[in-house]
Amino acid sequence: VCNGHNDCVGGEDEQASCTPSAHLNCSELHFPCMNGERCIDLTLRCNNEFDCEDKSDEFHCNNTVKTCSGGLDRLSYTNVSSPMGLATVSNDLFWTSYQPSFKWSNKYSFDGFKSFPASFKIEDWNEMEFMRVTAAKGYAHMGPNPCADFGGCSDICLLAGKTHVCACPAGKILNANGLTCEDLPKCSNEKQFQCHNGQCIALHLVCNGHNDCVGGED
Repeated sequence: VCNGHNDCVGGEDEQASCTPSAHLNCSELHFPCMNGERCIDLTLRCNNEFDCEDKSDEFHCNNTVKTCSGGLDRLSYTNVSSPMGLATVSNDLFWTSYQPSFKWSNKYSFDGFKSFPASFKIEDWNEMEFMRVTAAKGYAHMGPNPCADFGGCSDICLLAGKTHVCACPAGKILNANGLTCEDLPKCSNEKQFQCHNGQCIALHLVCNGHNDCVGGED
């Protein structure tokens, strides 16, 4: 209990009542990781990055917003234990965990948070089952979900109007087939420049007045 790791499936052994480990003798300018292995600088607490090996430095943090490229805001909500399913309809965000209930909130602000019980046991789900929302809060029935069964994507499926596009996590690039993610190629440091999407271009193309990288970072 309170060791910084969810030993219970629902995470109830790591609730808000837990306090950092008393085994560490950390100064007032440091935060003790719950597993008792190290002290980290207090400025690293709740910075949306895991600095403790047990990730306890990001437990029970308030919602935070970071500005991403393109002027978009990324809202980070860290108070979800053992998330299992996630779906969106319009401006609403739905998610669930191993606890037998669904959560519902505005995906831009997390205002209007609601929780309602599920009519089945989450642990009976197939581990590869994804959450699907077909109608909610007066919206018309959404019909088939283009990202049902992951839309054929190997990693991430994103809705785009009435269709979908595949995307990749950091460190991977989308194959020419538009479905499969592959590891980023290794560019030659001496002869090539690597674009943010992983593409390698010749060094002489950097600062040539033409966007050879899709994002224009060259």
